[in-house]
Amino acid sequence: ALYFAAWHGIEDTVRALLQEGVGPDEWKYDGWTALHRAANHGHPAVVALLLQHGASPTAAANDGRTPLDCARGPAVKATLGAATVYQAAASGDLKNLEKGLSTNIHPDDCQDIGTKGYTALHTASANNQIDAVNILLQHKANPSSADSTGITPLHEAASKGQTDIVQLLVKAGAQVSARTLQGL
Repeated sequence: ALYFAAWHGIEDTVRALLQEGVGPDEWKYDGWTALHRAANHGHPAVVALLLQHGASPTAAANDGRTPLDCARGPAVKATLGAATVYQAAASGDLKNLEKGLSTNIHPDDCQDIGTKGYTALHTASANNQIDAVNILLQHKANPSSADSTGITPLHEAASKGQTDIVQLLVKAGAQVSARTLQGL
């Protein structure tokens, strides 16, 4: 039912099914998830709703296409581009990271849904994804961007002892004296 509601862009039904515990990636046809269908039919509100409930923006269908590959409309492409960049940065999936960045979205606009200001560079730094950090910095990600609590990518890398990423961020201009809202 979720697959069909997403396909037809029926946001209220999608929301109700997700609230009842239906997994956003559970049912697939030829590997296409509800997110593939919503993206392919240009339903930005449904795409955003599915992503908020954990749908994978990098899930590949049997033909290898991700939701971003089959997205229609600028709003859908921007939403999926941002989600793809964020998830790919966290996991070090460089192919999907580049694919997401090819939508011309700025890396600083690729943020965690639950934490205001926690960017793709934050998550790449936190997860020791040095190649992803490099790519994001090449695409002009702000090495000093702070989330809603004042945490920067440099804080994330330093707190996990990731010296190579710390050095990379400092070289890119990260503010070494930045403090969190708690003064840390």
